[in-house]
Formats: sequence, structure tokens, C-alpha cells
Amino acid sequence: MNCFTHSEECAVAVCKACGKAICHGCTIDLGHAVACSDRCKVEAEELHQMNAKAKRIYGLGGAKKLSPLAPLIWLLIASPFIFLLISVYMRKGTIEWFALIFIGACIVIGLISWRRNRALELNC
Repeated sequence: MNCFTHSEECAVAVCKACGKAICHGCTIDLGHAVACSDRCKVEAEELHQMNAKAKRIYGLGGAKKLSPLAPLIWLLIASPFIFLLISVYMRKGTIEWFALIFIGACIVIGLISWRRNRALELNC
């Protein structure tokens, strides 16, 4: 295979961004990839950053497993209603049904999101 720009030269690599074959003279070594031009250099760097972020999200490589945030957020949303439910029950002896239903909905949504993160093996 020959270089895309210099057809008489043998290609030594393929550009990470555009996929063109490049010779030793056209090669820009990025350490993690090879690019053929400054425009492709920027795009190859962006692709590398995107892949690194994806690895962290999915817990691949050296990334440690994180606890899922969605159930914690739903618990935080429900917490004022939990306190409302407890305080109304202690003062009046009655149950605040709206608060109880809202807390139940938050728990159900939190459990669904937790199971979904586990099923998709997401690290967020």
C-alpha cells in the first residue's frame, strides 16, 4: 500500500482520523495514534479523549466501579417528603397520602434506574 499524498512512497501507518495510508514523511506521531495532518491531529486527539471517557463510564481498563448516582438522587428528591410524612404522622396521627405515593414512586424509579445501570454495565 502506498501513501495517499506521496504515491511513490510505501505507507507505514494509517491515519486515526481519516483512515488514509501515510508514509513516514507524512506521519504525525501522537503517542497513542498517528495522524496525517494538523486537522486530523485535532480529530485524533478528540477521538482519544472520547474513548478514554467511554472507558471510565463503562468501567473498562483501570477505572474503578462507581456506585450509581441515580438511585441516590431519587432518594435525595424523596427525603423532604419522608420528613413531611413522619412529621405529619407524629403531629396529627394521620398519613399524608401524597407524600407516601411520591416516596413510593421515587423508590420505584430509583430501583429501575439502578437495575438498568447494572444491566447495561454502566459505571455512572
